[in-house]
Amino acid sequence: MGLDEQLQAERQRRTADEAVRLAYEDVFTTLSHNGFLSGVLPEDAAFPDFVLPNVEGRLVSLASRLAEGRLSCSSFVASGAPSAG
Repeated sequence: MGLDEQLQAERQRRTADEAVRLAYEDVFTTLSHNGFLSGVLPEDAAFPDFVLPNVEGRLVSLASRLAEGRLSCSSFVASGAPSAG
């Protein structure tokens, strides 16, 4: 099963429960009304290049990492750090 099929199966599993589906729609509606989704890339859009430090502190770009093959991104948040929530 390919990634697209796995994602579709997961979406179907998560929205099978009516309460979960309604909660998801409520969050989506709230984000949309607050303008948060205006900056979201449309489906099939190319992700813009960016530069971030890697775990060793060296700056790397998205383009340079993709040129080497698949890309994995991780986010590390310190306990006690403020969240977006």
